[in-house]
Amino acid sequence: MGSKVRGSGSGARMYGLVSQLILIIVISLGMLRHGPGHSFRDQLLYPVFWAIVVGLALLAARTVVVGVYFRADRVLVRSWFRTYSYPLDELRRCDTEPWQSWITRGHSSTILQELSFSEVRDGHRRSRAFPVTVAGRQYSRQQAAVINAYLAAAAAAGSSRRLAHDHARGRAWKATVTATRATQERLAAKNSLDAVGLSQLPDAPIASLATERPSRTPHDTSSAPEPANLPAPAEPATLPTVPKPDPGPEPQTDRPRDEDRSGLRD
Repeated sequence: MGSKVRGSGSGARMYGLVSQLILIIVISLGMLRHGPGHSFRDQLLYPVFWAIVVGLALLAARTVVVGVYFRADRVLVRSWFRTYSYPLDELRRCDTEPWQSWITRGHSSTILQELSFSEVRDGHRRSRAFPVTVAGRQYSRQQAAVINAYLAAAAAAGSSRRLAHDHARGRAWKATVTATRATQERLAAKNSLDAVGLSQLPDAPIASLATERPSRTPHDTSSAPEPANLPAPAEPATLPTVPKPDPGPEPQTDRPRDEDRSGLRD
């Protein structure tokens, strides 16, 4: 069966199992609550409805195992009704494209994507997308990166069961997902800077945009900038002194002096 890629087919299991179980419950309740008033024609349809219930139960059991699997010599894609096999020497690349289904009425989804496999068989290059691999945009790109990493490792060092399991669920899977997630975060940060008009800034760490600067000790002058040769400040202009006016001699008054006042008293 191979090693299942961690998280593959989770979107299909989520909406597939929910819809299938709802249909099973509704049809079963309708069949169990039939009364004697039903006509003979309705009773003839009972086996058809029970066959639909059994079919839905089998489809739900198949939905549990859908996803992408790694083998030592090939990559498997298990869908609801069929299993697709891609030999490693024919499979070239895995990409993502917008998801299309009856839920989206045949239109391309803006938030969900699916995996698309490109192969070269009989000298012809073909690609096929699988709706069963539906996932969010970022998560779908991480799964495509994991598949491409496994193809590159198998082409470089030869494939084995241990290598397949390591890239499907082990350390290689974790390293690929971590690197892809870091790249996605950097792209998101760059898009945020472009949105606020900072795209013309030089390529520098985001931390350099902080306004706070590191403190420097008073005795550490190695990193202090050299003072620029600034021109000497201009001397202030001296204002001309205005001479004060001469008050002249004291004015004569007719007020009697103290001797005259004493003579007048006698």
